[in-house]
Amino acid sequence: MFTRRRIVVGLAHTPSGAAALRWALDQGVLRNWEVVAVRAFDLPVRPDRVLEKDLAGERQAAHNRAQAWTLDAIDEFEDHGRVRVITMDGEVAQVLAKEARRASLLVIGTPWVEDNLVDRLSTMSECPLVHVDADGSVHDVYTLAASGLG
Repeated sequence: MFTRRRIVVGLAHTPSGAAALRWALDQGVLRNWEVVAVRAFDLPVRPDRVLEKDLAGERQAAHNRAQAWTLDAIDEFEDHGRVRVITMDGEVAQVLAKEARRASLLVIGTPWVEDNLVDRLSTMSECPLVHVDADGSVHDVYTLAASGLG
């Protein structure tokens, strides 16, 4: 059941990631819903970071980069509504599925389609999932109508 008027969007520093964020922000403003931009910080698959002496500092730096990138991406919006940026340790699909619990919609950029993220999230997520191409084209895995966005 979708109890929150909230859109969760996976942050990816790519053209389709920026398009997904813009689309989520547009929907958030249109519906007066909160947008939660989520960046996963997955240390186990980052062997270059496992031996990092200052993991807390790395996490804070990752959060700061995600927040700065999000602010840059939404700079063109006169009104971007309510936006919250969070970073979490963990594998991308698990982090996004967890954050999307009771959300009304989960949005990701299309390059993640190649990593089977869409397939994985479609089985893990409790809310409808859409992915957005770099040109802003929206593809739905469930129907947008099911989330009240159709």
